Amino acid sequence: MKFLFNIICAFLLIIAFAYAKQDNNENCPKICHLDYAPTCGFNGQCYTTFGNACGLKAANCNAKTKFQQVELDECSRPEVRKC
Repeated sequence: MKFLFNIICAFLLIIAFAYAKQDNNENCPKICHLDYAPTCGFNGQCYTTFGNACGLKAANCNAKTKFQQVELDECSRPEVRKC
């Protein structure tokens, strides 16, 4: 009986941690619109182009990156480092 109780407690802890992790990303965009409005992002090391500002925000939120929106032409310059 004690073994079964321990198994149930472990299972409930796993579920609680899964929900806690989900709550951290609650403000992250789940789905971004498909309007193509390219946005350039820079993380201090390299540049990358996102389909739109929502894509940049989702990448920052879900992957915990730190891309800042910069002028679009920054991403097209040949001398800059691409991600």
